[in-house]
Amino acid sequence: MTTYPEPTLIFENPELTVRAFSVSEMDNSVYLITMRATGEQVLIDPADDAEELYAFTLDALLNDCPQLELADGEERRVRVMEKEEDFNSIRPRAIGLTGILVTHGHWDHIRAIKELDHLTGAVTSAGAADAAEIKELEDYTVEEELTGGESFDFYLSDTVIRALHVPGHTPGSIVYTLETTWEDGTPATLLFTGDTLFPGGVGKTDSPQQFGELFSNVLEKLFGGFEDDAIVLPGHGRSTTLGDERPHLEEWGTRGW
Repeated sequence: MTTYPEPTLIFENPELTVRAFSVSEMDNSVYLITMRATGEQVLIDPADDAEELYAFTLDALLNDCPQLELADGEERRVRVMEKEEDFNSIRPRAIGLTGILVTHGHWDHIRAIKELDHLTGAVTSAGAADAAEIKELEDYTVEEELTGGESFDFYLSDTVIRALHVPGHTPGSIVYTLETTWEDGTPATLLFTGDTLFPGGVGKTDSPQQFGELFSNVLEKLFGGFEDDAIVLPGHGRSTTLGDERPHLEEWGTRGW
């Protein structure tokens, strides 16, 4: 995977799809998970251009959930239901975007959060330690503040997205993990790392102390917590795997970035 001038299907199996879309002059990668059976969607990093991202979610529904009926207007603004009975009372149709997950509070990853919330009514989540920065930059208060260990589930599915707190790039940086399967049923792990981990190194830091915190957390929580075939989907540019990067860890530690 390189960069994404157009919405790109980067992973699929019978249950779900993962699409990527590059926005803004910063080439920010936005990721969208769509459940095929229900049309429920989660978007990771509302980086810029809310209307374009909203169109991206609708295009994914049309491509990945052709059996579902798209409702119009205000009916599409559906939040995650609190009770199973709430689902039973509506006809089978596309639920659409119900969750917006933020990897960290830097401006280039959050510029569309307020407007995309307005367009979709999706529940927004971000690291608790970055919530104040998001409020300051975008005049927006996230609905769920994460400290790590939280999970996000989907209706009629055992699949979950888990929040892993990996501070260093920012105090509240979150890596979102998705344990699923390939089309043949073998296990697959996707790590949405934001600016925490890239091909070739960890994210930008401003001091040796900050680098030490980030590098230590990446070693323990990512390289120590997942197998080499785990796919790293960063906040900018191409993907990689933990196995491709593991041989270079000593080099990263020595150079200090």
